[in-house]
Amino acid sequence: MRTLVTPVDPNNMTPVLSSLKLRRFQALMSADERCTEHAARLSLSLPCKMKTLIFMFLLLLLGIFIYETDGQYNFGDLLSVNRASSCRCLGPNVYKHFAVFVGNEEFPGKEPGQNIFHFTGPTKDQAECIFGRLEDDQGTFQLDNYLDNDLTPRIPADMRASIIALHRNCGRYRLMSNNCEHIGTEVRYGEARLQQRGTRVSWVCRILPRGRRPRRDLEKTLPLEYTYASCDKLCPAAGNRKAG
Repeated sequence: MRTLVTPVDPNNMTPVLSSLKLRRFQALMSADERCTEHAARLSLSLPCKMKTLIFMFLLLLLGIFIYETDGQYNFGDLLSVNRASSCRCLGPNVYKHFAVFVGNEEFPGKEPGQNIFHFTGPTKDQAECIFGRLEDDQGTFQLDNYLDNDLTPRIPADMRASIIALHRNCGRYRLMSNNCEHIGTEVRYGEARLQQRGTRVSWVCRILPRGRRPRRDLEKTLPLEYTYASCDKLCPAAGNRKAG
């Protein structure tokens, strides 16, 4: 029986392995290198992925902030302005006009510079739901999200959908059942309400069921100013009444 003697490399004194052992050794080394390389890639990729997720989350928050916020007001805020009567005997704060703040958001039919959406017109028969500018109003609009403690404001996407659907499509203007406050609360909360808080006509709204879905016959109980009567009819007993 012959004994196999493994030759030795005289330069580095490393035994020269047989071809079978060499292949096994190379396979093990290759597998070890692949595992090491994979572990290195994994250790590097996890922080990168986390950074990417955090960056995307911050971008999302930034996008929401830009969408909702425009200086003093947020997208979807209800704004109101007190309206005085053209007849001085009625005094100030007869009623409120409402609008929805839309800022610089783009909408079909909206022109640059327009930043509110409201139900308005030169007369009630010509009133439409249109876009406008805060600066064009003679009064001073104020933030009036008066139902936020009772109702949950809708998300901006739902408000936007309502505005698009209502644009020039609000139907006929009715003082007690389809006016600017109904439209504003419908857009912001998804429910049309009428309360006219802090005005001379608020008492009329208090007799309505939850401030909404009024009966048409209740329009007869409104001050005559709401029927576009003349000042002569509104103030016949005012001896010191001034014209206009």
